[in-house]
Amino acid sequence: MSERVCSHKDQNFHIPQNIVDSDSKFQNLTKFAFIRDPFDRFISFYLHIC
Repeated sequence: MSERVCSHKDQNFHIPQNIVDSDSKFQNLTKFAFIRDPFDRFISFYLHIC
């Protein structure tokens, strides 16, 4: 792969924290994260390489 799959060319995809803190339209912004099981990640990585 010559280009990362998760790279985004849209400038509005990533919003700097200082803009989020100062702008009133982001008052109800909810942040979340997806966390995978480390063993599951290892198996996925291993199967991808092999």
